[in-house]
Amino acid sequence: VVLSKDNIENYNIQDSILLQQKESLSAQYSENSDNVMFTDTENLYRLYKDGVLEYKYIPADTAQAGEASAAFNHAISFIEHRRSLVGEADIVLTRVVPEKRYYLLEFSYRINGAFAYYSDSEGRISAPIEIKANSERILECRWIIRKFSSTGKQYHSESFGDLLNKQIVVSYPEIINRETRYFSRLEQGYVFSIDDTGGELLMPGWIISTGEKDYFIPFLEKKG
Repeated sequence: VVLSKDNIENYNIQDSILLQQKESLSAQYSENSDNVMFTDTENLYRLYKDGVLEYKYIPADTAQAGEASAAFNHAISFIEHRRSLVGEADIVLTRVVPEKRYYLLEFSYRINGAFAYYSDSEGRISAPIEIKANSERILECRWIIRKFSSTGKQYHSESFGDLLNKQIVVSYPEIINRETRYFSRLEQGYVFSIDDTGGELLMPGWIISTGEKDYFIPFLEKKG
């Protein structure tokens, strides 16, 4: 995300993020800052140079979580109005965690039928969009914004045998040498990091979570 005085004042960013609220929110930004903040008495948006968008409803909210369907509709509306930010990727609800005063809704990108997750600085793999909402409104949002486009066909081995015998045994033996061989996640997909801010080619691979650690193991190149 290019944060500059021109971008902010010319509504390049405001049109995409703030939508109809842009006229009522004031911007706070300095050239030395890594983020711009837009706020009024109720809403706070913060956009970072690395593409992280944060939103917070400022007033204290004591309402109960309410109907899950209403909270989901608020989240979908928030995302769909900013749908153009992510290019050709689909956005799919992948997890719902009910809490007393809100629902935590996690959304992931889907590319070519496989999910794309976000890896933080400590290697934890999670959903790139997390929204806290109740039946009345969005309370908080953290969105790792990335724009995706398709490339040509790539050929890789998706063999589980190759994963086990050629990759895990050789490079990640701790995965199978654990006392408890339980996996909280084992799927094919994509993973991007906070440093992948533009132009990177995402490689498909295996995503494995053991409970103690998350792993992303790229597919082997298919020969012949």
